[in-house]
Amino acid sequence: MFNKRLNRLKQPYPLSGILFLIAACSFSTMLFFWPIFDADFWVELAIFITSLVASLGFLTFALLKTPHWPVKAIAILPVALQLGLLGGVAWNASTLIGDGASIHSFSALEDSIEPRGRTIDLAYMKLSSQAATPSYPIVYLAGGPGGAGTLTMYLSGRYEIFQALRGIGDVIVYDQRGTLPWAGDWLACRETWSAPLEFSAEAFIKEKGQQLGKCSALYREDGINPAAYNTLNNAADIEALRRDLGVEKIILWGTSYGTHLAQTYLKRYPNNVSKMILHGTEGLDDTLKTPYQIQAALEMVAERAAADPNISAKMPDMLASVEHLLALAEQGKLRIPYTDDQSADDPLEKELVIGKFEMQFFLSQLLGSANSAMSLPARIYAASQGDMKSFEGWAWHLRGEKREMLMPAYMDCASYASEQRLALIERQAPETLLGDAINFPFPQICASIDYRDLGNGFRENVSSDVPVLFISGDFDARTPISNAVAAAQNLSNAQHLIIHGAGHGNELFLASEKILQNMFEFLKTGTTLDNNLEVERSFEDIYSYINQSLNN
Repeated sequence: MFNKRLNRLKQPYPLSGILFLIAACSFSTMLFFWPIFDADFWVELAIFITSLVASLGFLTFALLKTPHWPVKAIAILPVALQLGLLGGVAWNASTLIGDGASIHSFSALEDSIEPRGRTIDLAYMKLSSQAATPSYPIVYLAGGPGGAGTLTMYLSGRYEIFQALRGIGDVIVYDQRGTLPWAGDWLACRETWSAPLEFSAEAFIKEKGQQLGKCSALYREDGINPAAYNTLNNAADIEALRRDLGVEKIILWGTSYGTHLAQTYLKRYPNNVSKMILHGTEGLDDTLKTPYQIQAALEMVAERAAADPNISAKMPDMLASVEHLLALAEQGKLRIPYTDDQSADDPLEKELVIGKFEMQFFLSQLLGSANSAMSLPARIYAASQGDMKSFEGWAWHLRGEKREMLMPAYMDCASYASEQRLALIERQAPETLLGDAINFPFPQICASIDYRDLGNGFRENVSSDVPVLFISGDFDARTPISNAVAAAQNLSNAQHLIIHGAGHGNELFLASEKILQNMFEFLKTGTTLDNNLEVERSFEDIYSYINQSLNN
C-alpha cells in the first residue's frame, strides 16, 4: 500500500501540485511572514522561481502526455495561472532592464557614532540617465517614516515621474534602512496584536506599547540595536550611498518624512548637496503636528462648504456641526452595529461605540488629502443623522489585527520635539476642535521603547545657500505651507511652489502636469516656471453613498 502511494507521488500532477504549493509558500514567506521564518529574502525568491518553473514543467509534461481531452481541458487553468505568474515576473524584470535599471548594494554602519560597531547591508536601484550631459544623481527619499522607494515608484502612480527625471540625471531609487528585507535589518515584529473593541486611547497605547517593547527586546537579543534606527544614522546611510555612487554631490528629492531626512543630510553634509526638491515639508522640529495647523485646515474646508449652496442648505455651519458631532460622541450616541458570529449557533448583535477622541482622530486624519477633506461635510452630516457607514471602515481598521514595524516608531521618537514645540501643542490643544489627535499615538508611545533622543540641536533649522524647491499644497494639514515657509527662512536660494487644491502625498506630485514641468525647470536652471498652481476641487469628488446623505 505504501509503495502504491509513493508511485502516485511520482506522477506529474501530484508533483506539480506539491511544487506549486512550495512556490506559494515561499511567495507568502517573502511578502508576509519573512521575519517569523527568519529566512533570507533572496533564498526565498530563488525557491519561488525554481519551484514555480518546475511545477509548470511537470504540469505541461502531464498535459502533453495524457490522451484524455477532459483532463487536458482541466489542466489548462493551472497552466495558465502559472504562466501568468511567470509572465508577471518576466515582465517586471524586462521593464527594469528596458529602463536601464541596475540593482546595487553597499554597507553602512548600524550606528554612525560607533565606528567599530556592526554594519548593515543596504540596496538601491539605479535608473540610468538619458540626458546627453547628466546632472548629479537624483536620490529619492520616501516618506513615512517607513516608506520604501522601490515600492513607491511602482505602486504610487509616480512611475512616469521617476522615468521623466532620467532626462536630467541618474535616478536613484533608495530603500531606507528598516523598510524592506534588503534594507538593513527589516525590523518587523513577529507577533500581531489588536486594539480592544471598547476603544480608548489609553488602552490602545498600552497594547501597542507592549508589542513594541517586546519586539524591540527580541531584536536586541539578536544583536540588533533598534535605537540606531534614527534620522541621523539614516542621513549617514545616504552619505555611504553617495560614496558608493562615486560622485561629489547628489540631488535630494524627498517627500514628507523624506524632506525631514533631506534637511538632516544637508545640515550634516552641507558640501555634498547640489539641489533639493521637497514635496510636503516636514521641518526638523515638525515631527509632532500642532493643533492650530489642523484647526486651520478644518476651517478652510468649512469656508468652502459654506460657499457651496448644496452643502450650506443642509449644513450652514460646518464647524458647529463638528462640535455637535463631537458632543454626540462624548455622550456615547455614535454607534456602529455589527454581528458577533464567534458562536455560529447563536450570533449576537452588538455595537461599536465611537467616543469623542476616536472621532477627533478620524476627522484629523481625513484632513490630510484634498479628496478626503472634501468628503468631510457629507461624512459629518451623515454621522450627525445617525448614519455611521462612512466611518465604519476606519473604526474596524483601528481595531484590526496589526503587525508592528519598529523603524517608524524609532525614527519619529528619536526626532521627537523641542520643549517649545511640546508646550505649544499643549497650549493649543484645548483651544481647537480636534485637539492633538493628529499625533496619536505619539508622543505617548515613545515611553514604550528605548529610543535615542537626537536633541534640540538636531531640531534647529538648517542654514544653506543650496537651491531648494519647496512644493506645498494648501489642503495639506500634515505638512502645511507654514512648514516650508519656516524652513525657507535660513535657505537663501529657496523657491516655493504652492498648489492650491492639493493635499498630502500623491496630490503634490500628480495633481497637475505642471508640477513635473516646474521640477524639470528647477533642476535645469535653478528657477521655476510658476509660484502658484490651481487645481479644481468640488464637493462632488466624493463617494456617491456619502453624496446621497446630503440629499436625504
